[in-house]
Amino acid sequence: MLVRDHRAGVHVGTLTSWDTQTKCATLKEARKVWYWAGAASVHGIAARGIDQKRSQIAPVVPEVISCDVIEIVACTDEGYNSVMTCPEWKP
Repeated sequence: MLVRDHRAGVHVGTLTSWDTQTKCATLKEARKVWYWAGAASVHGIAARGIDQKRSQIAPVVPEVISCDVIEIVACTDEGYNSVMTCPEWKP
């Protein structure tokens, strides 16, 4: 799943919980999409993925609790794999 947080940005991982009251989502084995190219919106990321050579994706972390979630988008296998197999961005 792809989660877009109002303040914390975009994360991709496996959604393990969603609280409608607090608007907090928990993702396991998640990556932050710091900067992306190759998609016009998060829906494009979820559907078709990113341009791995021009995107900046953080390393996998065991768990992310993202609050102030404004959007949760189901990913296709192509979209999910594109983010999860992208080389780690190191500034």
